[in-house]
Parts: sequence; C-alpha cells; structure tokens
Amino acid sequence: MRVLIVEDEAILAMDLEILLVEQGYDVCDVARDADEALMKAALHRPDITLMDIRLAHGTNGIDAAKRIRDMLGIPSVFVTGNMTRSQMEALCSLNPAGVLSKPVGPACLQTVLRRAADRHLTA
Repeated sequence: MRVLIVEDEAILAMDLEILLVEQGYDVCDVARDADEALMKAALHRPDITLMDIRLAHGTNGIDAAKRIRDMLGIPSVFVTGNMTRSQMEALCSLNPAGVLSKPVGPACLQTVLRRAADRHLTA
C-alpha cells in the first residue's frame, strides 16, 4: 500500500515514515501543508493519506483530506494529538478511514491501516 504522510512536524513525519517502512508500506512522499498535500496526492496517487489535523501555514488536515477525497478518491487516516469539538464534528462528517492518537505506536498503526485497506481499498 502506498501512503502519503501529511505532517508539518519533521521529526514526527520521519518517525511515521520509519514505522510505515518497517511494516512494509511504501511511503511515496511527505507533505507539510494542505496545498502541498493535494499537489503530492495528485502527483503520486497514493492508496491512502496519513493526515495530521493541524498543518503548516495555518492549514487544516480535515479540509485537505476532504479535497483529496473529493478530487482524487483517496481516503485518509487522521493522526492527532488533540481535537476541538468542532474538529471532531468535521472529522466525523468525513467518515475517515481511521483515527490515531499521537504518539502513534506500531501495533495501532498496523491495525488501523489494515482496517482502512479492508474498508476502502478492496471495494
């Protein structure tokens, strides 16, 4: 499965990339903000995005994921340290492929991505 990581914190993005590669996933790229995420998703056509909610330059991962899904049909698994009530409501309306809390552990990451693949990629 090809994964696009969308995370503005370089160390966290690198940690996620290491976890994904160790588990046999192909990380096609890393994006730091919503516009870059959309551009890289269009370029690489990943199977799924691993999307932080708060991104660089004041952009929002929920909005980015909605645009990527609507334009390209690519689902997202969200990764977040905390969420406001309005973010949670917006996230629920998207019907995400999964949600992970930071810090992300390898077992949780594997489980959520497998479920996401079963749910979204085998239809």
